[in-house]
Amino acid sequence: MSQHKKKITVRVASQTAYHIRETAERLGVKEGEVVDILVQAMQKGGGIPASAGRRPRKDHVERR
Repeated sequence: MSQHKKKITVRVASQTAYHIRETAERLGVKEGEVVDILVQAMQKGGGIPASAGRRPRKDHVERR
């Protein structure tokens, strides 16, 4: 891991915090490392686009 470290505080919903804690426990790492993994995955193009919920699906037919 990189030696460039800076402590930050991340505010998340209670359910998200629960899932981060559970994932950290399951993987045997700290909560911050789970956040690092998620950020790295998003930087590599993982996850869903921010506008995915606002655009219609390709096969969607609008009503007249």
